[in-house]
Amino acid sequence: MIIFVLISLGSTINWTAKQENPPPVDLVLISLCFGLSIATLVQCFGHISGAHINPAVTVAMVATRKLSLAKGVFYLLAQCLGAVVGAAILYGVTPASVRGGMGVTS
Repeated sequence: MIIFVLISLGSTINWTAKQENPPPVDLVLISLCFGLSIATLVQCFGHISGAHINPAVTVAMVATRKLSLAKGVFYLLAQCLGAVVGAAILYGVTPASVRGGMGVTS
């Protein structure tokens, strides 16, 4: 989740937000970043975790009993912790002048 959050949320930053007439956020670019980052992470780590990149996948696997409850809880905790750490890293490396628009798509 750390890599996913860094790539995906990093793509939503409007680096020109402080300009007088900033260009609109490119939703196609953001959508491609989200989709391609998921596809890349599934391809890279699918054989390790069964492609549990999103907590919704983990919940679905637990609900259909393809994953034990104990393992599902562990995966969910790891995913949430990874997302928070990824967001914190992104916040730390993003200049203060553009942080106000971080994660905002419109």
